[in-house]
Amino acid sequence: MSTFTIGGDLGVHRLGYGTMRITGDDVWGPPRDHDAAIAVLRRTLELGIDLIDTADSYGPHVSEPLIAEALHPHPDNLVIATKGGLERTGPGQWARNGQPEHLQAAWTRELVEFARAYNATPGQVALARLLARPPVVLPIPGTGSAEHLVENTAACGLALSAEDVARLDAAA
Repeated sequence: MSTFTIGGDLGVHRLGYGTMRITGDDVWGPPRDHDAAIAVLRRTLELGIDLIDTADSYGPHVSEPLIAEALHPHPDNLVIATKGGLERTGPGQWARNGQPEHLQAAWTRELVEFARAYNATPGQVALARLLARPPVVLPIPGTGSAEHLVENTAACGLALSAEDVARLDAAA
């Protein structure tokens, strides 16, 4: 995995992990399977992921304690980034002062066909496309599944040429 420098001196790998999906349904409450959430967090370190993104609104106040439980004491090279400003008023509800707009990948026909030609999933191609960007882009996909985490991480080994990226960009 290539690296990204935060703040001029903090190096992390260019694929992070987002913790929104380790909470309950609609990003509300605790996860259905506590042990699976802990396993996903521990698997991030095994896969070399050293940037974990979280927020106090995930749950709310669920993902951060799970991180502490799973990874304490955490390795010195682990970066845990958190954010605030969003308020949760119920399952699936975000307060007006910060309602997030979740990034949605453009799952075009071109992307799916390209993924099949490289024996990859569309998600892996989408992540590889982001990783092919200049190193100021750091994708942080989230999942509640250790298997899906491994699949996402495999995108780091998918090399796209400049022509591949241009073709995917044009189709998006």
